[in-house]
Formats: sequence, structure tokens, C-alpha cells
Amino acid sequence: MKPVPFHYTIKTNYTKDSYWWLAEANWQLNRRGGYQRAIYPIMMALVIIIAYSLIFRFSSYNWPVRIGLFALILFFLGAIPWSAEANKKKIRKAMLDRATSVGAIDKEFTFGFANSIIRAILGKETEDIAYTEVQHICHIDQYVFLFFKEGAYTISLKDFKDPAEVEEFLNFLSEKCEKPVREMKRVYF
Repeated sequence: MKPVPFHYTIKTNYTKDSYWWLAEANWQLNRRGGYQRAIYPIMMALVIIIAYSLIFRFSSYNWPVRIGLFALILFFLGAIPWSAEANKKKIRKAMLDRATSVGAIDKEFTFGFANSIIRAILGKETEDIAYTEVQHICHIDQYVFLFFKEGAYTISLKDFKDPAEVEEFLNFLSEKCEKPVREMKRVYF
């Protein structure tokens, strides 16, 4: 492999923590908010109809029906957030299980960022990826994730000395990949 001058060289340990953050970034990147936005008005309409019926026709229902309708209201109000959180936990567990099964936990990768390629090195294995293959750049906590059509690179920012260096690195990635960096926040925990 021909030596390439790198602008940045970063060593990253793929730990359970980094996979956890990768799952978080993947969840935020790929969650389907449209489904939730579309179903909430329908569920709220059902809640209003049931509540109206309970309030204005209370005496016409016997106690088991009243309790059932009230339970249905609670179910509608809580169903979507609970299912979204359960799905997120399932994705996180699947990613960790997959990483463990292929022996990818506690591996140290070295990433070199040159003018036209990203070089990933694991032991004696080397892989070069063009910046144009990066589909998304996500920054969350102390990690940057480069998402490709299949897979992602996890890059630790813990070795950068100050926030200005991190910002410079993120600008470099954004410029080379011609993609914006998506700043992500901790969500759902």
C-alpha cells in the first residue's frame, strides 16, 4: 500500500460504549418521525371521542366499560412513546450483539484522513474509502460517525485537546465529504 500523507491520524477503540453511541446516532438518523406525526392526531381524536363519551354519557356505561374506556385512553396516550423506546433498545442490543459475535469489541482502529481518501487500519488490514462514499456525518458526545451505504466508522474525539481542534476536524470532514455534520443530542435517556 502506497504511503499517503494524512491531515489527521486518529486511533479509536471500538468498545461497548462506542457501539452504544453508534446505535444512538443510527437511531436518530433513521427513526421514522413521520409515522409518529401522522398517527398522533388520529390517536388524539380517538382519545377526545372516548373522553367525551365518558364525560357526557357516564351514567349509560356500567363500571367494567368505564374502566375499559379509561384504560384505552391511557393506552393511546402511551403506546407510541413506549414502542419507540422499545424499538431503540432492540436496535442497540442487536448492534452490540452483532459486534460481539464478529469479535469487533475492543479492537483498535487507526483512521488516516488524507486529501482524497479515508484509510482505516486494523492490524495488518487496510481499507481505503473515498470521501464521496460517506452518506452522513454525525457528531454526538465524544464521537463522530461516518455512515456509508453499508456500515459506519466510529471516530473518537477524546484525544483532541480543545473544542477548536474538534471544530476544525469536523469542518475538514464536512468539506471533504461535501456533507453537513449533523450535531446530535442525547435523546431518550
